[in-house]
Amino acid sequence: MTGKEFNPVSTRDPNSKKIFVDKMAPMIAPCDPDHGTNATTYKIFGAEAASRGDFTNASMVGFVEWENLDGNANTQYCKVMSMLTPKVLLIKIEILAGSPP
Repeated sequence: MTGKEFNPVSTRDPNSKKIFVDKMAPMIAPCDPDHGTNATTYKIFGAEAASRGDFTNASMVGFVEWENLDGNANTQYCKVMSMLTPKVLLIKIEILAGSPP
């Protein structure tokens, strides 16, 4: 990721605030993002396209929007736009494997 990727808070509003990707993913997320069918559909296509039944462009623009609709704006949208750096990812892998980093 380059840091230029973003999701709008609302796909229905062309002037919506944009939430850009960052390198600040926490070791433990502030909430558990919904992985149900409706949530996943909205995340992949955005609420605007999903409400029209337009599933032709998997734009991945609805992650922030879904978390906003789910009331998670106060958690920075569950940090869904935060990525792990390679160093942090390696530490997590070592922790999960049960050996020291």
